[in-house]
Amino acid sequence: MTGKNRMLNAVSHVSRWLGILTVAALPMFLWSCASLHESEDFERHRTSQLVVPYDRKDIFYYDVTITAAFPDNDPDAEAQRIEWLEEWIEQRKLCPSGYEILNRRPFDFMEDNPARHDLRYEVSCKTVSSESTN
Repeated sequence: MTGKNRMLNAVSHVSRWLGILTVAALPMFLWSCASLHESEDFERHRTSQLVVPYDRKDIFYYDVTITAAFPDNDPDAEAQRIEWLEEWIEQRKLCPSGYEILNRRPFDFMEDNPARHDLRYEVSCKTVSSESTN
């Protein structure tokens, strides 16, 4: 057997084993992709964020994107957005005495909106009054 034939024979064996490994690994790969689950926080992270404005320390913004699954002016979608707001507040350890939504409005055309969200909520943390501490 010549050197060229040995090389071709070796390449043939390697490509055959690669084919076998590919066929064996493909079902495992597909199974692993099928078993990926969607995180409970996926939609919250995809469609909303908290923003602390530089020019105001008394409020923060809750920006959200309107989607087909969570349309504007839908009570169920609004309830979900409020739940996400509460999850953001809890995760960031904000507003231990509660919060208040001061305003809910669409973004202005010229307003800074790099994430291209649709709605902005202006939110403030409630403070503990001096009467309740006595």
